[in-house]
Amino acid sequence: MKIRLLLLCLSLFVVMVGAASAQTTAAHTVTLTETRINEAFRVTNPSRVTVNNVSVDLQVGQVAINATLTPRRPSNSNSYAVTAVIVPSVSSGIVRWTVTSVTSNGSPASQEILNLVNGSLASAWRTYFRQLYGKGRVQSITMDDATLTYTLTSSR
Repeated sequence: MKIRLLLLCLSLFVVMVGAASAQTTAAHTVTLTETRINEAFRVTNPSRVTVNNVSVDLQVGQVAINATLTPRRPSNSNSYAVTAVIVPSVSSGIVRWTVTSVTSNGSPASQEILNLVNGSLASAWRTYFRQLYGKGRVQSITMDDATLTYTLTSSR
């Protein structure tokens, strides 16, 4: 179950950031709307067949990602309603996404699970960001109930 939660959180995060596909220049702003994120292919068609009903809820200063996880071999329950709350911060030009909570059918994940998810999330985000924008620095990130905005410089 711990590994499933870890994989789900990582795949849900990729769903959210997968909606970013703006043109890159030396210095620019990327703005994503909650609607655009939720209409993105990775949200409407998650890469893992065991994940469905994905939705991304932008909130002031954080993102809540909701999904249903249905294991291939169900145990006591046929599915799990999972919610992950993720908070961004910028330090030295790098965005750090921190999962502050994960619940599965209303039960909170342990701190051990949160530590595993956050450790994996850091390297996954760094790799994804470099593939999309090249080497660069994020100057700021702002969020409200409808938009997520990055201001960044890149070498592409």
